[in-house]
Amino acid sequence: MVFSFSSTDRLEDFFQNALVGFHLFDRNQLFLEINDYELSLIGYTREEIVGNKKWSDLIVPDQLERFNSHWFHILHKKTVQNMEYTLVHRDGHHVFVLLNASGNFDEQGNLLNTRGIVVDISLRKNLERALRQSEFRFRSMVDTAQEGIWVIGTDEKVEYANRKMASMLGLELPQDMIGRMVDSFYKEFSPKHITTGSQHEFNKIRENCLIRSDGSLLQVIESSSDLVDDSGDRRGTLKMVTDMSDLIIEQKRQKLAVKILQILNTAHIQENMVKQILEMIKEYGSYDTATLRIKENGTGTSCVIAAMQNGDGCVCGDSLCKTYNLMQSILQSSKTFWTNDLKSVPLDIPGADIHFASCLESGYLSVAIVPLCAEERTIGFLHLADRRKHVFTREDITFIEGLAASIGVALARLQSSKSLAESNRLLQKKNQDLDELNERLRQSDLQKSEFVSMTSHELKVPLSSIIGFSQTLQMRQFPAEETEKYLKIIEKEGKRLNSIISDLLDLSRIEIGSSEMKKTWFDPGRLTQEVIDLLAATVQFEVKVEITDRATELFADRDRIKQVLLNLLSNAAKYGSNDTPVRVSIRVVDGGWVEIGVHDNGPGIPEKDLPHLFQKFYRGQHERKKEGSGLGLAIAREIVKAHKGKIRVESIQGKGASFYFSLPLNASD
Repeated sequence: MVFSFSSTDRLEDFFQNALVGFHLFDRNQLFLEINDYELSLIGYTREEIVGNKKWSDLIVPDQLERFNSHWFHILHKKTVQNMEYTLVHRDGHHVFVLLNASGNFDEQGNLLNTRGIVVDISLRKNLERALRQSEFRFRSMVDTAQEGIWVIGTDEKVEYANRKMASMLGLELPQDMIGRMVDSFYKEFSPKHITTGSQHEFNKIRENCLIRSDGSLLQVIESSSDLVDDSGDRRGTLKMVTDMSDLIIEQKRQKLAVKILQILNTAHIQENMVKQILEMIKEYGSYDTATLRIKENGTGTSCVIAAMQNGDGCVCGDSLCKTYNLMQSILQSSKTFWTNDLKSVPLDIPGADIHFASCLESGYLSVAIVPLCAEERTIGFLHLADRRKHVFTREDITFIEGLAASIGVALARLQSSKSLAESNRLLQKKNQDLDELNERLRQSDLQKSEFVSMTSHELKVPLSSIIGFSQTLQMRQFPAEETEKYLKIIEKEGKRLNSIISDLLDLSRIEIGSSEMKKTWFDPGRLTQEVIDLLAATVQFEVKVEITDRATELFADRDRIKQVLLNLLSNAAKYGSNDTPVRVSIRVVDGGWVEIGVHDNGPGIPEKDLPHLFQKFYRGQHERKKEGSGLGLAIAREIVKAHKGKIRVESIQGKGASFYFSLPLNASD
């Protein structure tokens, strides 16, 4: 008896105190018994459950059909294993559980009761949901990126590609790339495109040539990084791809400008030289026709001095010579006319109906008429036409207008009685302009390459962390605390990546002028105090404001100037000394400018860093341990510049730094 009582006692203790739920149902599905652990999962008392509640009363409604199937299996003397249910706690929140159940029958096969074991899997389900959400956010960022991104496995097959990458290769969907061998996308493939042996590579930049789906070639810059697991083994290669088409076009324009310049520098322009120039322009855009027409002295008509064309029919031929009104309209306005679909052009230009009808009759759809100017007068025009639609871009027209200006000067020498010295002076001026243009193009190409490299690096660091930790979480199950740590890292790096992208977009909009300045009158002192109050909620620092002219008001974009102040004050709080307050000065200088200064008593800025502080992504030696995108000061500079203002920095190492920006006091400045 002692043994039997002790066993029963131990069984009862096990039933009530087990770390899993136990329950019994009667044949009507009502609870007969339930242990303390399962009661804690649902939040009810034993009296509320036993004899009063069914399992179907505790689960979410859309799982009732599953429970009916479960009960059917019980009635047929079968067990139910690993059934997932969602219980509704008394306070309304959901609890995810795993149920294993079986029936207890008498000798006649009648159901007496059922036994169930319940395991709480809420932690696992919540972690799975969090991981899915994190993966979704990451994939959304990558799928909408403006750069091509793809992942190559160790078997040299494509494992992932975003929409931009597929679009660059002329494919409709990224899925069209998955599973294909990577060498099928390269003109000349080498294993170094994806790995370099035992040493892992990160942010390796190469120029490559890819093959589009239509067989055409695409010049790109690739930034490659190995994907490495926790053991240090390489699991694939991540590539970010930038289309070099724009860069190649700029180089093509630069080379063409240099060649034409060399011809135009000849002392005596000959007709064969003009034809040579015309052929170069025609080849540049693969146009069907290119014609130079010069206004005849003392008349409103023109004559063809050179023409290049493909196939039969001229570029509207004699009809243009006879169309006096159209010629006069172009010569008088000195404005370029161009269209990519001649059929949709309204015929509101005098003489255009005759001219354009002749163009359409010859099959031309894209037409450009660019004036040739010299000494502020129009002497003729360059006429380009093509049977294709959408041949010209705004950049093409701007470039051709630059060439036409130089050609116009050269052709003017055929009509002018000016001395050779005067003609050379004009050419030298144009030569200087073209040299400056070429230098700007060269600098633009260099800056574009540097920007691609810097941007790839800045985006690669958080992106590699996100991918690395996401893959780590997918490889095996981790303890909850470690999983949460990894998810927080992914979230932090995702926010950092989003911040960099937002700053880049903001800076780009300001630089190209697409961000409209909404100017209003406001008090700079009040705005400064507003920024200080805003920062005080998150940063512990003291600020002293010194205003020399309190009645001063500014006419500027208040939100943008607030953005500049936020950047400068947050930097001062970040790098300044905690013992000395940050000082803000507002005063009128030089009679027509409001100067706002932000002064800190931090470690100061090394002299070698001062000229570079307002460059994109520049971070001095003293900044590299501080968090930030490296774009704040660049954005501040562009905002001040957009207001026709000035921004500068003064610093002595060890004695703090002072940032000043000045805005015109007069709204018309």
